[in-house]
Amino acid sequence: MTAPLVDRLGRAAAALAAGDREAAINELVAGWRSSRSPQLAQLVEDLSAIEPRGLAEQLAKKYPEELDQAIRWWRSLVAENDPRVTTYLHGLLNAPPFGGSLFWTQIFALVTLADDPRSIEALVAVAERLPAIAPPGQLAAIVHVRSQTANRLRRRYVRIPALEPDAAAIAHSIRLRIDELRAATAAADRPGAELLAAIRAAPDDDRPRLVYADWLQERGDPRGEFIALQLANAGDAWAQRREQKLLRDHTRAWLGPIGEVAVLKRCRFVRGFPVEIAVGPRIGTRLATVVDADEWWSVEELYFGAPHSFAFVCAQLVRSPVMTSLRIVRGFGSNLADQLARAEPPLPLTTLGFLVGAPLVLHDARPGLPDLQHLVLEHPPWTSCVTTFFELLVAPIASGLRSLALQTANLRYVLAADPRGRLTHLVIDAATATDRTLGGVALEDLAALLRDGPIATVELVVSAKQRAWMEARFTPVIEGSPRRPPLAVTVR
Repeated sequence: MTAPLVDRLGRAAAALAAGDREAAINELVAGWRSSRSPQLAQLVEDLSAIEPRGLAEQLAKKYPEELDQAIRWWRSLVAENDPRVTTYLHGLLNAPPFGGSLFWTQIFALVTLADDPRSIEALVAVAERLPAIAPPGQLAAIVHVRSQTANRLRRRYVRIPALEPDAAAIAHSIRLRIDELRAATAAADRPGAELLAAIRAAPDDDRPRLVYADWLQERGDPRGEFIALQLANAGDAWAQRREQKLLRDHTRAWLGPIGEVAVLKRCRFVRGFPVEIAVGPRIGTRLATVVDADEWWSVEELYFGAPHSFAFVCAQLVRSPVMTSLRIVRGFGSNLADQLARAEPPLPLTTLGFLVGAPLVLHDARPGLPDLQHLVLEHPPWTSCVTTFFELLVAPIASGLRSLALQTANLRYVLAADPRGRLTHLVIDAATATDRTLGGVALEDLAALLRDGPIATVELVVSAKQRAWMEARFTPVIEGSPRRPPLAVTVR
C-alpha cells in the first residue's frame, strides 16, 4: 500500500503547488480511502475549507425537512466514501435535527457504513451528551445502539491507521503548504473583517456600510450591490425586483451558520443585514451550535417556532453576548419568559411575545427585563389561568409595561388584572373569533369596561365581516365619547 499512497501524495503535492486545489483534494481523498489515515482526513478537511467547492459546498446545504428524505440524502453522501462526510455525520450526532429512535438508529448505521476510525472518538464523546439530547423514553435503546456501533469500529480498527515515514514526510509538506494558503486567505479577508467591525461599532451610521458595500463590489461580491440598494432605498420597481432577486439567491450564504436554524422566507434584511429572524420549528439541538455566531449581531427581532422543548438553548441564544441589537423576542413559552425575567445581567428587551397556556411562574422573578414596555400574548389566558395572568401584570417582569396585545382574550380579566393602571395601549386581535362577543365580552359592554380605565388607546383587529357588523350596530362604541377615546379598528 505504501508505494501507491506515496505516489498519490506526491501527485497531491504537485497539484497543490500548481494551484489546482480540487485535484489535490481528489488525490488526498483517494489516499484516505486506501489508508483511512486521520492525518489525511484532516488535510482534506483543511484544504477543502479554504474554498468550499463540490462536495464541501453540497454538505453546507440544509438537509430535507422530512426524516425519510434526509436519510436517503445522507446515504447518498456516505456512498461518496469521503472523510468530509464522516465529519458531517459527527455534526449530526452532536446536534441531532430530529428526535426519535429512527433517526438515531439510522445515523449510527450510517456512521458504521462510513468506516472511519475517527468515529470511535466521536461516539465516545456523544455518549456523555445522549441524556441531554436523546428522547428520555428511548434513551436506553439509543445508548445500546451507540455501544454496538462503537464496538464494531473498535474491532475493525484495533489500531488507528498511521502513515509510513515516506508518506508522512510528503503529508507534512502538504500541511505546510495548506497552512500558507490559510494564512494568505485570512490576510485577504482581513480588510473585510475590519470593515465589519466598524459597522458593528457604529450600527446607526450608514457610512461604514457604504464603504463595505464598495469593497465587496470591487471583489465582485453580490452582497455589495445588495447593501447599496438597501441603503439607497430608491423605491423604484427595478431596484425592488433586483433587491428581492439578490435576497432569494443569497439569503442562506449571507446568514452564515444561522441560516441552518432560520426560516429563510421569514428573514428580513434592513440596510444590508438581517434584523428579523424566525427560528425554524425543527431546530433540534442545532441551535446550540450557533448561539455565538457573529451574524446574530444585527438581529433586532427573534421569533421562535417551537421553543417548548428547547427553552434552555433558546435562553442561551437570547442572552448570548453577540445579541447586541436584540430588542424583540416572540413565539416562546412561559418557561422561557421566566428564564429571561431572571436574567443576570438584565437584558435590554423592549417587547416579549409568548404563548400563554402553561402556568406562569413570573410573580417572584427578579426584574431581569428593566426596559420591557410591550407584552404580546399569542394565545389568550383561559379561565384556568386567570389567577396567574393577574400575577403576571403585577410581577417585576411587567413593572414598566405600557402596552398589551392579545388574541380575543376575555377583556374583563385583562382590565381587572391591571390594578396599578399602568397600561396605556391595548391591542385586541379578534379577527379569528368565531362569534361576535370578542372573546367573552359583548361589544355593548366594551365601552363600559373601558370608560373608567387607564387605557388611553384601544386598537381592535377584526375581520371585514366583524367591521361591517360593528358599524351597523355599535357606531358610538367605535367613535368614542368625552369620557372614553374612540376605538382604532384595523381590518385584517
